[in-house]
Amino acid sequence: MAFKPILLKGEGLCVVIFGAGPIGIRKAKAYKRAGASVTLIDRDMNRLSAAKEKVACEGMCMDFASYLKKERHHLMAQHLVVMAFGDGPLGDQIMADIKPYGKLVNRTDAGLKGHYSDMRFESNASYTLAASGNARSPYVASHVLKTALGALNDTSFLKRLKALLGASQSLKTKGIKDEEVMTYTIETLERIAKDEAF
Repeated sequence: MAFKPILLKGEGLCVVIFGAGPIGIRKAKAYKRAGASVTLIDRDMNRLSAAKEKVACEGMCMDFASYLKKERHHLMAQHLVVMAFGDGPLGDQIMADIKPYGKLVNRTDAGLKGHYSDMRFESNASYTLAASGNARSPYVASHVLKTALGALNDTSFLKRLKALLGASQSLKTKGIKDEEVMTYTIETLERIAKDEAF
């Protein structure tokens, strides 16, 4: 199975999450932190109320069949659908029911059956480093990210990253391809950043 990693701006995204248990709450918090509009759907009013207090988001107390029948306009406004529950057959049915609406679906019960999976990441103003467990548990992705970062020589990695950031505009202006850039030494990148001959 092939994957295409992407970065999504959370601001302006509309996300509906089915299941207000621990996984649904974790996903809702992450999307809210990213600036998305989040709606939790759960048929258990007590669980939904507790989740809404923890996340401060919209919520609807109903099952999926009722949601699809009564709130179709709401579904049409969503960009992403998260199924945060562990019922495989129900997940398969929801995938089939949602397909005509062209929504991207994340399945926490069977990640490879969904359209996308979340990635663990470290980010600042200059870069984002992300890792995925290829649609498995996010804890696998956390382990992968920590292992990969730990395997790098921090000093040389940060120097290279700083040099790449400094040279990025010059590299773009000169039309140098990514494959070639990856072969450049830190010193070459630093010279490019200073607009020196290399």
